[in-house]
Amino acid sequence: MESRLYYLLGGDGRPYGPARAETVRQWLCEGRISGASPANVVGTPDWHPLSRFPDFAEVLPPPALPTVPATFVPAIARRSHPLAVAGFICGLVSLSCCACCGGEVLAILALVLSTVGLVEINRQPDRYDGRGLAIAGLVLGGLGLALGLLGAGAGLATSLANGGQSFQFHWP
Repeated sequence: MESRLYYLLGGDGRPYGPARAETVRQWLCEGRISGASPANVVGTPDWHPLSRFPDFAEVLPPPALPTVPATFVPAIARRSHPLAVAGFICGLVSLSCCACCGGEVLAILALVLSTVGLVEINRQPDRYDGRGLAIAGLVLGGLGLALGLLGAGAGLATSLANGGQSFQFHWP
């Protein structure tokens, strides 16, 4: 036979009891009170949540495990692959130097750098960006090479048409 009696504070803030542990268990099952409801053992001055009393452990659900806040792991910022950028720049410069100043060399360099950059971007897409720059470098390098070769061919044809003499500019 249980000898402890309990007072409980209801949701309305009014005290209820004294009640035997059996009655308190019934109120818990009916949902009239919860483990968070303040309770007091008759004859003691302190009030505690009902979940702290061992008499009601079998009726109350086990305490919830503390939740650990999710940790934020920042994603690694992707950056343009340096070879893709260099290939794009070489392709641009090769167009402006088509038939002079070694434009063909820059065009070939643009093709090589852009190709290697594109391969690296495809190999590590989570780390590198710049696919568009690499493709643009390939296109510009190809155009620069084509125009350079076309200019060199035109110069050769002009030289052959002049009897093997290269074009010379004379001041008046």
